[in-house]
Formats: sequence, C-alpha cells, structure tokens
Amino acid sequence: TDPSRPRGKGATSSVQRAGGRRIRRRVARTQPQPKPQGDPEPMAEPEPIHVAEPQPDPIHVTEPQ
Repeated sequence: TDPSRPRGKGATSSVQRAGGRRIRRRVARTQPQPKPQGDPEPMAEPEPIHVAEPQPDPIHVTEPQ
C-alpha cells in the first residue's frame, strides 16, 4: 500500500499540473485570436447584413400587396 499511495498521488498531481498548463495555454491563444480577428470582423458584418435583410424584406412585400 505504501508504494501505491505515493504513485497515485504523483499521478494525480502530474495530471492536474498538465491539465492546468494545457488549459491556460489554450485559453491564452484563443483570447487574442478571436478578439482582434473574430469580434470586429464577424460582429460588424452579420449585424448590418441581418438587420438590413429583415427590414427590406417585409417592406418590399407589404408595398406591392
């Protein structure tokens, strides 16, 4: 039981450390990329496109009818 206990603790600590490091790296990389490239480009494009589409559609449909 002695060797199995320290091995289990070491395995859990190593897994937690590796997981924490991987998560931190992924979060750091995902933050800078979507902020400058993702937020301004997709948010600026879909907002005017979606807003412009629904407005002219009902207007043109109601005018001829």
